Amino acid sequence: SITADGRYAVGKLTYTADLYKETQALWDLTTGELVATPGIPTKDMAHENKGQNRFVNISADGRYILGCMSFSYLPMDDYAGGLCYYVYDTETDSYSMVGFNDDPVFSWEAKADNMSHISTARLSNNGLWVTGSAHIIKEVEGSSFGTEYDAPYLMNVATGEFTLFDASEDADKGGWVVDNLGNVMGASPISNP
Repeated sequence: SITADGRYAVGKLTYTADLYKETQALWDLTTGELVATPGIPTKDMAHENKGQNRFVNISADGRYILGCMSFSYLPMDDYAGGLCYYVYDTETDSYSMVGFNDDPVFSWEAKADNMSHISTARLSNNGLWVTGSAHIIKEVEGSSFGTEYDAPYLMNVATGEFTLFDASEDADKGGWVVDNLGNVMGASPISNP
């Protein structure tokens, strides 16, 4: 992802022979140098640093960056996994997690009921909104098997407000794009595009 003026780009660097290990990268394309990003998260939902931290999107003005940690560690049963997304503010060197209140010691608190983890995330062009798909797990009355599906969400970056669209018609959909006003465009089934 590149800023509108072509100055900055974000992505990842693999720094060992282990291709699952990577670190986030913010490049200044005018100098060819990496830009420091102090204040990014270093621990995932399992309170571990698994050596997987990448930048996914950058806002047009370069202020906000969407990042992903521990992409190959999904939650299972009592294991928190690690997969999580965050928005990094380059002006304040701070971040906010997408869909969860992170805690350095205890289990993270989901901002919506029955939410296991954020499966995908995308940043609006102005950096003020995030959408994607959240993985939902619900018990089914009278059955020993629950139901699992993805549903779209919307996060306001400025306020942290998180809205999960989890009505019956929202199951197996995901937010693929969000515009600068917070309008989510989605697709079904979630495996589309």
